[in-house]
Order: sequence, then C-alpha cells, then structure tokens
Amino acid sequence: MENQSKYIILKQTSFRIILYSLPSIITFFIYLIGYYPGQMNIDSFEQWEQMITHNYNDWHPLFHTLFNQLITDILGRNPAAIAIVQILMITLVFGYGLYCLEKIGVKKSLLWFFSAAFALYPAGGILSICLWKDIPYTASILLLTICTINIVFTNGEWLNSKLHILILILASLGTLFFRHNGILSFAAVFILLPILFRNHFKKIGYMFLIIAACYVIIKFPIYRAFHIEPTQSSEAMGIPLNITAGIIKNDGYITDYQREVLNSFYPIEQWKKQYNPYCINPIKFDSKYLNMPLLLSSKKKFFTIWLQLMKQNPKLALEAYGKQTSVLWQLTNPSNGSVYIMNNGIQDNKFGLKNIELVPQISKLCYSIYDFTRSSNVIWFFWRPALHIYLSLIILVMLIIKIGFKSIIIIAPVMMNLAGLIVAIPAQDFRYLYCNVLATFLFIPLILFMYNKNFKNEPRK
Repeated sequence: MENQSKYIILKQTSFRIILYSLPSIITFFIYLIGYYPGQMNIDSFEQWEQMITHNYNDWHPLFHTLFNQLITDILGRNPAAIAIVQILMITLVFGYGLYCLEKIGVKKSLLWFFSAAFALYPAGGILSICLWKDIPYTASILLLTICTINIVFTNGEWLNSKLHILILILASLGTLFFRHNGILSFAAVFILLPILFRNHFKKIGYMFLIIAACYVIIKFPIYRAFHIEPTQSSEAMGIPLNITAGIIKNDGYITDYQREVLNSFYPIEQWKKQYNPYCINPIKFDSKYLNMPLLLSSKKKFFTIWLQLMKQNPKLALEAYGKQTSVLWQLTNPSNGSVYIMNNGIQDNKFGLKNIELVPQISKLCYSIYDFTRSSNVIWFFWRPALHIYLSLIILVMLIIKIGFKSIIIIAPVMMNLAGLIVAIPAQDFRYLYCNVLATFLFIPLILFMYNKNFKNEPRK
C-alpha cells in the first residue's frame, strides 16, 4: 500500500514537471526543425572528431565528449540526437524548478507566466540546439540551484529523501564534469551547506565524499590509464595576455628587459597587430608566431612581467580589463566588440554536416527571430547577459533581507560561474553565461512570491 502511494505521488510529480516543461519543449523543438540538425562550430567539430577517431583529450571536457558519443551510439550519429537530449535536459530541469516553486507556495498563475516567458525567450531555445558543453552544464547548474532552493525553504529537511540526495549528487557531478570551471560552483555549495545547515552535517559530508571520490577517480587514475591529454593551462592566461597586448598596443611604459622577454614569446609587432580588446583568440591561436611551449614553460616569468606592466600602466591595464570582460557588466553592445552568440548555421566542416531546411517556413521564421534579436536596438535585452547578472545581484540582496544570510547559497552556483569568468574569460561569448541568464527565470518568480503579503518565512516540506 505504501509503495502504491509513493508510485502515485511520483506519477503526479512527473506529470506536473512535464506540464510546466511543455511550452518550452514545443518551442525549442521548433528551433531544432528550423536549424536542423542543430548548431555546430569549431569546438563542436573538435569533439565530433574525437567521437569518430576515439583519440580523446580533455581540452573540451572528456566527460562531455563521451556523453555525446553515448547519445549518438544509441540514437544514431546525428547532431540532432544530441540537440534533442539537450532540449529535454534544459526544459525538464526548468519544469522541475517551477514544480519546486509550486511546492513552496508560489502561485500557479505566476509559474505559468514564467513557463510561457521561458518558452518564448529566444536565447533559451536557440542555444539549446547548439552542440556545446555549455548546454548540459547549464542544465546541471540550474538543477544544483533548484536543489539549494529546496534545501533553504525546507530548512534542510529536503535532504531526508534518498531521491533528493541522488538528484543533488547528479547535479553536482554534471556541474563538475561538463565544464572545467564548474568546480567553483560545486565548491561554493558544499562549503556553504555544512555551515548553514549544521544539523545535516553528516549527510552532507557523505555526499561530498561520494562526489569527490567520483571526481578524483575519474580525473586521475582513469584519465591517466587511458593517456588522456589534459586541458591546456593557457586557458587561464587569457586575461593577462590581453591586458599585456593592450598595454603594448597603446604604447604603455615597458622596460627594455620586459620588451625583450615579451618579444621572445610573441613578436612585439604581432602583439600590436593581433590585439583585439574583446577577445584573446587572435593571439592565443596564432600558431605561426606565438611560442606557446616557451610561454607555458615560463609562466612565472610572464606573470611577473604582467604584474609589473599593470603597476607601471594602471590606466591602460584597467581599460584593457574592462573591455575584455565587458560582456559581464556592460548593458550596451560595443560597436567593435559584439557578443558572440552562434554562427546562424553549421560552420563549414570536413564531416559533410550542414543545415537542412526540413520546413522552409519554420527555418525562415527562426532565422528572422535570430536576426531581429541581434538588431542594435534590442540586442541588449536578448543577448547581453549583464542585465541578468544585475538582476541576480539585486535578487540576492532581497533574499538576504527577507530570509537571512543562508539564502546566499541559492545564488552561489551562478555567481561562482560568473566569478570564474571574471578572472579568465577568453571572449565575448553569450554561452559562458547561459546558466546565469536562464536562472533568472527561476529567481524572479521566487522573489515575487517572497515579497507578496502572504509569504511567511517558515520551512516547507
């Protein structure tokens, strides 16, 4: 009888989640039909080649490459198979988030409004079909965020369910393995959990040990056993390299010794020629002139000179840093530093993959929506993540005022994603902040609920 009752509850829960997900499932699949079989760029093709040759590396997270390979092994070697799974991951996780908000007392009418808004927001659907690690990573961050909402609003009692613990573990593993910088969001949550919910310390500790063991075993013994090439450490050098290039380009003060060392890494004229204030890629991928092996073996020397240059040229350094990170804070779109969204079509490739117009009218509609959202007068609303970052910061303050400091854990996953980009963003890519943008569709109904007259700051089960 008890098992039958649990089955009925699970069935009802699943139905509610699917119901909230349905509007976005429909619209996201329309984008897939319009851009069939999905969107791919050079990053996608690098992983696609690994899937075919089985010659793996961890530059793009190996876990994500194998995840894509498993999908295509089961559903067929078609990018659309991966796009379908991504759509279902994003939409069902969001539907689960709305269901959880319903459980804590948010009005259904408000939830249905945001279900529709999420479905109609072009960034959600357009990026859901791009074959990038950022998409399943976003689903993981959203799920981790939903877990923290449940924990806060039940004062930790949500953790008493084995199913809930499993959900939190899966969200954590996805956050850790789908993007290298996911470790920051995971660490923030599991540092705050035992501090804020000490009465569940043992349970949290066991979860941490399970997740940490999975991470360590997979990342070290297993990767080494299969000779997996690790990610390049140059990824963390993007901002220092671009600040250095900005100082050189703008004729900042540089000593003869500093100039000599920098010239050994990359010719001074190339520093000037290839400098892009908003993107490090022209320098980082200049294999003809950049001596990457020397740079990587002399990192200490480079970072020392970089720090000296910033001290010698504080204004130029600050300007260069501001432009490199503008996608994080600037609402308007710089004329020569437009945010990168996607290619609006599969890039040319050696695999013969290309977009097919299954239904020409739908393809035309999708392309026109994309073009409209990129027009200069509305791009700030649709494709500048800074708006959502500012909203999240305002909501964080409101959360702390309303329910106390423990609410900081709710926004920790997306804020730590932002923190990683503040120190290492390589380019003006919207996808890096996809999770920050989509999370606001959960934060806004949550804060509206908390500031209505019927809200009571009491644990809910």
